[in-house]
Amino acid sequence: MTRSGLQARIAIQRSDGFALDAEVAIENGSTVALIGPNGAGKSTVVAALSGLMRIDSGAIELNGVVFDDSDGGVFVEPKDRRIGVMFQDGILFPHLSVRDNVAFGLRSRGVGRDEIKMAVDNWLDRLELRSLADRKPGEISGGEARRVSLARAIVTEPDLLVLDEPLESLDISTRSHVRRLIASYLAEYDGPTLLITHDPAEAMLLGDDLLVLENGAITHSGPPHIIRMNPKTPYAADIAGLNLAVGDAFDGVVTIGSHRLMIPDNAQTGRVAVTFHPRAVALHVLQPEGSPRNTWATEIASMEALGSAVRIETGAPMPITAEVTPDAVASLGLGVGSLVWVSIKATELGVQPVSNDE
Repeated sequence: MTRSGLQARIAIQRSDGFALDAEVAIENGSTVALIGPNGAGKSTVVAALSGLMRIDSGAIELNGVVFDDSDGGVFVEPKDRRIGVMFQDGILFPHLSVRDNVAFGLRSRGVGRDEIKMAVDNWLDRLELRSLADRKPGEISGGEARRVSLARAIVTEPDLLVLDEPLESLDISTRSHVRRLIASYLAEYDGPTLLITHDPAEAMLLGDDLLVLENGAITHSGPPHIIRMNPKTPYAADIAGLNLAVGDAFDGVVTIGSHRLMIPDNAQTGRVAVTFHPRAVALHVLQPEGSPRNTWATEIASMEALGSAVRIETGAPMPITAEVTPDAVASLGLGVGSLVWVSIKATELGVQPVSNDE
């Protein structure tokens, strides 16, 4: 039986001494976010999947078709892999117009002129690029260039989509717009998607599962809530533990279901993502007094010891993760089922606009 989706084991020893050995598996219709610090090997994974770098050992297989196999001596050239890549720096051809940049992959595959025009026009319209069709890359903005790069990656109807830091260096409003376009496309795309990012909020908004890459090796894989309660490295504890909730902002308040959070920006309106670190959460056995603008009563749902800290998950009205010291747990007499008060300062909340698709 032919296996569906992406199955890859990528082992590469680079000339600079860096070694990568990582397994990546993504089902069709699913998005996996590969997240890691700078220098972890994320770009090497992209190069191997796209065929720009041969693996030293392992194999890369997409929907039963082998692209690279060190033991079998198989290597498929990049132009013959049905992979759409949105590279980190865009890499648009400066001498080509926006239209010709988007059409490049189709022309390389010998697609007919009429079919190319229909496909390119469709994506220029969907990504709001039609008015820029005759401009060169040097004549458009960074956000517009990202949309052109996205159009070029998906116009070929790839069997695998790789998005390498698609939102990096964009301002807040442009980032929200491009993320909305990506989320809209991923909702209908039926192939596997690998999202490369160093931003945990971006990974959780767009990814179904996380792969954490550190020093050339996968240290964690699975949904964020699983990694959150059992992180094996300090880096994973920081990125997977991030609390994220999506709600509607108006007049300094974000409404998340039946819950309301005060935020520091009264001018922020519309759909937003609110993020905060577990260490920003304080727990009390009595209702706190003083400066915190966000307080509510809840119950402890689970607890997990993490070395010098204890990670606690709370229940309704807004399930979140808190991180406290073992001394605090002992002095407060905390346990699963304990009733506690949560407090978070508004200044500890990160707020960024998102779309209704996220």
